Amino acid sequence: MRPDDILSLYSFNSLRTMARTREYPLSSPRRPELIAGLAGRLLEPSELRRMIATLAAGERAVLDVIVQAGGRLPQAAFAEALLERGVIDKVGPPRVRETIDRIAPTTRNFEELCARLTARGLLFSEPHMDGTLAGLYDLGPGAVLFAPGPVLDALQQLNAENGPTPPAQTVAVDVAPLPAAQPAVRGRLIVQPSYSLLLLPPLDQATLERLNAVAEQVRLAEVAEYKLTQAALYAAVLRGVVVADVIRFLEERGAQPLPQNVRYTVEAWSSAFEQVRILQQAVLLEGSAAILDQLQATPALLPFVVRRLGPTRLLLAEANEVERVLAGLGEIPLTINYLGEVGPLLQVTADGLITQSGVANHLLLPLALRRIAEPLADGAFQLTPERVRTAVKGTPDGLTGLIKWLRLYAGELPAELVARLKLWSLPVAEVTFEQPLLLRLPHDVLADLRAFPELAPLLADEYRPSAALVRIAPEARAELSAALRARGLALDDELQSAS
Repeated sequence: MRPDDILSLYSFNSLRTMARTREYPLSSPRRPELIAGLAGRLLEPSELRRMIATLAAGERAVLDVIVQAGGRLPQAAFAEALLERGVIDKVGPPRVRETIDRIAPTTRNFEELCARLTARGLLFSEPHMDGTLAGLYDLGPGAVLFAPGPVLDALQQLNAENGPTPPAQTVAVDVAPLPAAQPAVRGRLIVQPSYSLLLLPPLDQATLERLNAVAEQVRLAEVAEYKLTQAALYAAVLRGVVVADVIRFLEERGAQPLPQNVRYTVEAWSSAFEQVRILQQAVLLEGSAAILDQLQATPALLPFVVRRLGPTRLLLAEANEVERVLAGLGEIPLTINYLGEVGPLLQVTADGLITQSGVANHLLLPLALRRIAEPLADGAFQLTPERVRTAVKGTPDGLTGLIKWLRLYAGELPAELVARLKLWSLPVAEVTFEQPLLLRLPHDVLADLRAFPELAPLLADEYRPSAALVRIAPEARAELSAALRARGLALDDELQSAS
């Protein structure tokens, strides 16, 4: 989890306690500003080393145990491990938040040790599904405790430099590794109703690989966040993933049923996938009904048969494998590469009229064209300033991505069309007539004038235009405006005065 994500779980009073414990001069009366101020320094390496150096032996031993466990432990297992090692002798209610500064560093109370370490920004509790903490109060230990990655790194570096942590005189500390018989601790997987998948630390590679295969990665940090989307799940299905297996994995790994809306949506996506199938390497066999009957019953071809399309046509998947099997059977069919003969799938004119090639029919092209152009009654599409402006705004690569997509399906574009697209993609009011009031004088004189107190407030910033300025004759303004609008340029025709 990011520092601000961790801190957002804690109350305002607890955040103030953390700032005071860290000796930060943060006195903001607002919680968001306090979180931002703490987050910028909470996990900074030098700050972590400074804070760890101030810990008592018992506090350091608590952190060593969680390091040995991989950074995360359930509360019950954590307390039991500390009891066995003599770090604590009591698991009981901690002091109230207001008196946390009075807890002695040598305390042997589990809750009090955890509260002190949380106040120092070194040990935290995982939130519930609803985002709240599970402790008696938010500085106390929750059901599961964890140390962020930078804390683990700092502890491991200090241990490597200084050797094992010596036990305190009053505490019998044994920091031997946890028993090998204990199962590896994995972070909890949370499936949220918003379709977000959160994998809490410690992150395990097996779960990350499964999530990468079926969902879109949002971020990978202390907490791995993914998003269930129809596109990602469809890509997984194309690779042979079964949707029912995805649901089963999410429920078993998350240890609870999926939220009802998530299950319903995923199952609806699965039904939609089965209604339309796109075969990337399909092959269509054409021949007499008798020959196709014989081939369709051949065991070697059965795994590739999709369906029979009438008496004289057979649709199969995996064209390369089908060709190999046919060669082994002594069948060498006449091969026609339709895709190699069709040429560009779109034709685009200089004024933005798009027509589809009659040689090949691309299933998804009309859907994509509707996002960038207006559909016409005859099946063609017309690029318009409004559609282009909207498409450019909603495309990650902007105008570059739009032009690249058109060139992919239409080949080289007319130069006049490229110029039109650049004009059409400009936001409204990007091009305006302006009439600024300027004072023309040498640079050194301007500097001298600014030295006079009564003149300095009257002289604004030196005019350094951020866009190209072109001089036009006043009598040509109307003609120029009409010509620009005819080419789809969104023009603010009001004369702008400098304010």
